[in-house]
Amino acid sequence: MSFHPSSSSSCMANRNPIVTVLLQKPILVVWLVTWAVFSEAMIVSKEEYLELKRHLKFLNKPAVKSIKIDYGDIFDCVDINKQLSFDHPALKNHTIQWAEDNTEDGTFYGTKVAINLWEPIVPNNSEFSLAQFWLTSGPYEHLNSIEAGWSVYPRLFLDNHVRLFALWTADGYRSGCFNLNCPGFVQVSEKVPLGKRLTPASAYGGEQYEIRLLAFLDPVSKNWWLVYGDEILGYWPHTLFNSLSTKADRVQWGGEVFNPNEGIDQDMPPMCSGHFPEEGYGKACFMRKMQIVKEGNILVDAPKTSTYADVSSCYNAIDKGRLDDWGRTFFFGGPGGKCIK
Repeated sequence: MSFHPSSSSSCMANRNPIVTVLLQKPILVVWLVTWAVFSEAMIVSKEEYLELKRHLKFLNKPAVKSIKIDYGDIFDCVDINKQLSFDHPALKNHTIQWAEDNTEDGTFYGTKVAINLWEPIVPNNSEFSLAQFWLTSGPYEHLNSIEAGWSVYPRLFLDNHVRLFALWTADGYRSGCFNLNCPGFVQVSEKVPLGKRLTPASAYGGEQYEIRLLAFLDPVSKNWWLVYGDEILGYWPHTLFNSLSTKADRVQWGGEVFNPNEGIDQDMPPMCSGHFPEEGYGKACFMRKMQIVKEGNILVDAPKTSTYADVSSCYNAIDKGRLDDWGRTFFFGGPGGKCIK
């Protein structure tokens, strides 16, 4: 989707980034980080990918067919009831769930956001650069989290293109995985696979594009559903989680970059457009229409938020507040390079 801001966007007022952590109650934080902790199970090399295909065959879940989609990507299709997700012990005897929008009872939690789409240059195979939302609960050592957005991650996707991703963990990233690389997320969409290449990406000083994501908790099944645009992608069964099985304590939006050899002599990759948020629309990355899902399945603008940048010499964030048709908005990103905390 290509678009241009409303005329009011030229009047956006700057607000200084604020660091706020309130763990006693649900919070919303606009943030950026330049670190990540992932288990090896969450990183897939070409050899591991081939091993996964062998594992799929061993489990008697051969592809029903392989389809070739945009830009030559090939995805293997399996019977929806035989996908790898159901090998998770918590999903024994699990029945496929479908999303409905006519439930009146219960409480929904979740988030909806439009994320500016870029394809940053990630020079190192083991580095990544991404933009996403987080729905989390619990202390870090036992963190429950579901996440989704776009990512350039050569080691995971085996190329340098920007792609759709989702991620989950129930124990502070000691287990869980990206996309369908382990049992967990249940894919129901036949049109949009996780890992899909996203195109076109925004151009500096040119056309701007975005993706729209929605995640919400079904009050009946208690499963967390993920929606891309108008397409229901699938869900994370509630049995995967403990503290996140009924609600999220925190909602966060932002960017993240990773270099396994982070240090003063190592260049960190660019975040999003590779330009600081002060440059504004068409040059810096943004998220807009940031909303949360409240009781009664009601979407409302995110309340007052705080911004956080782990290494402000390389990346930053500017909260723009509410901007007419854009809703709650913030700009973020930066060039990376040799970052000093």
